[in-house]
Amino acid sequence: MALTPLDLQTLFVKMNQVNREQAHLKGAEAQEQSFEAKKLVEQEIQKDSSVNRGADEGDMDNRIKDREEQTAEEREEKERKKKEADEKDREEKEYIKDPNLGQNIDLMG
Repeated sequence: MALTPLDLQTLFVKMNQVNREQAHLKGAEAQEQSFEAKKLVEQEIQKDSSVNRGADEGDMDNRIKDREEQTAEEREEKERKKKEADEKDREEKEYIKDPNLGQNIDLMG
């Protein structure tokens, strides 16, 4: 399909409009990118200037409340269970332990 002089004349008239649109699109991309960068900088400044309550502080408050709510009976029950578990561990260790372990020295090998 060949271009006729009439087609070329129409294209040349519209060429100026197309150039403006292309320049506008390129400028819009750069402007949008700078807007996003500015927005990110503002968010970082907001984060730096704000004071946030740490997660540890809330946990510490809860731990203190839990300690206050525990009664003496609950504490004794926990201690008794812990002692029983420790005794079981000791019994298992003693069962596996070899009484002659570390008593003999091998001079040949």
